[in-house]
This record gives sequence, structure tokens and C-alpha cells, in this order.
Amino acid sequence: MSPYPAVLVIRHDSLYNIYMGRKAILAAAMSVIFLSGCETQESLTGKRIKQVEKGLLRAVTIKGQKPEKLALSARMPFYRVPGLSLAVMDRHELEWAKAYGVLDARTQEPATTETLFQAGALARPLSAAAALILVSQGRLDLDGPAHARLEKREGPPDESAGQARVTLRELLTDDPEAGDAVLQHLLEDSAGKPFPALLSELVLGPLGMTRSAFKDAPSEGPPASAASGYDRDGRPVQGGPLLDPAPAAAGLWTSPAELVSFAADLMASAMDKGGRLLPPPAARAMLTPQAGTRSFGLAIEGSGQDVRFHLRGRTAGFACTLDIYPYRGQGAVIMTNSANGLLLADEVLRALAEVYGWPDFKPVEKTLYRLDPSIYAGYVGRYEVTPEYALEVTHEDYYLVIRPTGQAPTRFYVESQTFFFSVDPYIRIQFHTGEKGDVTGLTLWQQDFKQEARKVG
Repeated sequence: MSPYPAVLVIRHDSLYNIYMGRKAILAAAMSVIFLSGCETQESLTGKRIKQVEKGLLRAVTIKGQKPEKLALSARMPFYRVPGLSLAVMDRHELEWAKAYGVLDARTQEPATTETLFQAGALARPLSAAAALILVSQGRLDLDGPAHARLEKREGPPDESAGQARVTLRELLTDDPEAGDAVLQHLLEDSAGKPFPALLSELVLGPLGMTRSAFKDAPSEGPPASAASGYDRDGRPVQGGPLLDPAPAAAGLWTSPAELVSFAADLMASAMDKGGRLLPPPAARAMLTPQAGTRSFGLAIEGSGQDVRFHLRGRTAGFACTLDIYPYRGQGAVIMTNSANGLLLADEVLRALAEVYGWPDFKPVEKTLYRLDPSIYAGYVGRYEVTPEYALEVTHEDYYLVIRPTGQAPTRFYVESQTFFFSVDPYIRIQFHTGEKGDVTGLTLWQQDFKQEARKVG
């Protein structure tokens, strides 16, 4: 009996028919272009690149105002991102790849499409693919107790203490931070070799990902041509890049183009169109929800033709994204060497969505409101994060102005009586009150970054 589900969201016959239908349409379109002397694919790609580079969009827009398109060259210093590398897929293959900025702000060495970035959670689908290859070879069982192979290493789980036996299927669909180390040990014990060598043999080598590598010890250091990581304030990460003892969790160094090649091969296998890595049933299983919105190593959203599988990866000084539309045969991988990289990557994704017609990544439209002046006055004051770092809040007209220590002031507009937001960059704050109704502090959010401050004056 096959270990994979019988009913799949991504059916290879429908995906294949869509793919072949699009090939026919494309062929007809290309013949018209050839006969009429109109735009070639090369010129179309060049136009798309320029539109993306000059078409970044903020997370929010104000109702009644036309969204402003921004240049990537201006947004990189705005977010203190030294380097960004981007690879875009169209028609189920790499359409273009380009790098911007520098791999090291100290040496000013330019980033290239071969520059390696730390992938964080984007390593997980490669680990999942390796696990499914071992399943197809009969060396692992998706639904058998995984700890049965790990008892010599860690001892059997104590079920009486609530440590239930887990399966490989559960490890592949669990929270990456909880299951990656166990998954790595399971693969190593099943194959009888270290994780980096195993992934090189099963995944990186067959796909020609010759520059990508898993590093499993701090003593090894990052690979050649690797970018240096930078924190939220644009400073080099102290001690250099994170080299996790469990490379399945954070040990992959790679480039966007090589990750796109992995995604393209996965889809080719799912369509039974000659993928080199996985048997078609295993590839289709990776593109099918297994537990809620989680697949094997991936998260899945959307429905119908707009299904998208995606991941966000972050380590110390690095942030990256992977977003692929399998039915559309389109998507992108973005990698940066900055803790602020996801803020910039989201703006790039909005530009890509507009250029390629993707259904996601639209800016959120917000309406401006005005509160009673007495409410604004209650929020004015000094909010202390640490003794050395505080937020000064003042009131002007229908908005608040917040000036962090050593930084430029930012306008915050009304979202509700206690919530305010800024447009550039998009930040939300909430004011808190005590039992007597007096303002006691605030909470600030910027994506997954959260900061608390107490009112001291």
C-alpha cells in the first residue's frame, strides 16, 4: 500500500493538462510574436525586471490615495539591508535571477546570483524530500513510530509522562523548531551517515545544487562566497553567522536560483514530467496538505488555481522567503543578509504580484480617522523600553508623532481609540491603561518583532 494519500489537492493529471494547455497557448502566442516581430521573451523578461525593481509597494495604503511605487535601490538602505538576491519562476522554470547590494557591508564586495545566504526554515523541504526518498526506498516508514529507530541514541519515549511516540509524517508536518533535530537524527540513523553528506547525496547532488551546502559545526565556518549577516540596526552579527549543531534546522547555505531549481524539479515530478528527485506520488504528497495547512516541509494556502506553497526562514542576520504557485508555474525565492529582510522581501513580493498577476500580497487599505483632541493628549509622553532607549510621543493635528532615541520621527495614524499605525514602515502600536484609566504603556509590533514600553513621563 502506498504511504501517500490517495486523494491529492495537486492531481498530476489536472496539473499536467493545465501545463500542456499553457504550453499550447504559449506556442501559439510565440508564433504570433515571431510573425509580427513584436516582443520577444527576452525583452518581456527585461521589462518585468525593471517593473519589479521600480515597483515595490508598502504594506498599507491610505484610502483615497494612489499607492506609491518605490525603487528597490532606495528601500534597501531604508531597511538597512546590505544585500538581496532574487530568483523568479515562470512557466515552471527559472525565468530570471538577479542580486543587489553587497554581501559584506565592510568590504563592499558586490552580491551576485552565486552568493550564498543562510536559508533557515527554507532548508526544511530539502530535508523532507530526503526523508521521502528514504521512504520510497523502503528504509523509512511514514507512519511507523519514529522513536523505534532512535532508542539507542536517545532512549525510548516515556509515554506515561506524556511523551507520545511520533511518526515521520508528524515530524515532517510539525513546527520546524520542535521536530528538525529529531528528524535529522532519524535520517542519519536510517542512512548510516552524517546529515550533510546524506543531503548532498540524495538532494543537492542529483539536482546540480553544487554551490549549496549544509554546515553542521561552528568550527567549519560559512562556505566560500557566503554573505555576512546584519542585525536590525545594520550592525554585523556578533560572532558571525549562526552555525547550528543541527543543520536540518538552520544549516543550509544556498542561493535563490538553486532553491528555484529544487521547486521546479518538485513540480516536474508532481506532473510526472521527468523530475530527477522524487517519485511522482511523493512529490504530489509534498504539494498536498497533510495536517491543516502544513505539508511535508511546506505551508500551503489558497485554493484552486491560486494554491501557493510558502515558507519564511530567519536566522541571526539573515531572512528569506519562498513562494511558489504550482498551478501557475510561477513563484519566487528572496534571500537577504539582514534581520530586517522580511520587511523588504514583502515589498518585493507585492511588486512581483502586480507584475505577474498573483492573487496574494496586496497592500492593505486603511481609512484615516480623527479622535477627540483629549484622547491624543492622554497618549503624549515618554515611554521607556530600557533606561537608554525610549519613545517620545507627541501630538500633531489628527496623528501622533513617535521619535525613538537616536532615530527620525514617524507619524502614527488612528486605527481605533487605542491602536495606531504608521505607513512607512508599517508598524502598529497599542496603548494600555490602568484601573483608573490613565495610560501606563504601549506595545509595538513590526511583523513578528514585538516591543513593550512603560510610560514614565
